[in-house]
Amino acid sequence: APAARVVLSRQETLAATRYAAGDPLGTVARAMRLSPHTAKQYVDRAKAKYRAAGRPCPTRVHLYRHLVDDGLIAG
Repeated sequence: APAARVVLSRQETLAATRYAAGDPLGTVARAMRLSPHTAKQYVDRAKAKYRAAGRPCPTRVHLYRHLVDDGLIAG
């Protein structure tokens, strides 16, 4: 069966893609003009949506693979 599609908000997508591509949370936060806490919340929300869809991402690499699979990051 195909993987359940996850719909992320624009901010979740920005934070998750930068984080998954290797940026530290502090760098993600500065790029998005957010506090590190808020940037982490966006990443955590994205991960929670994948988990809820049966596609857990316990590591940055898992998150990266899901984002590639969903066309949000170029593989």
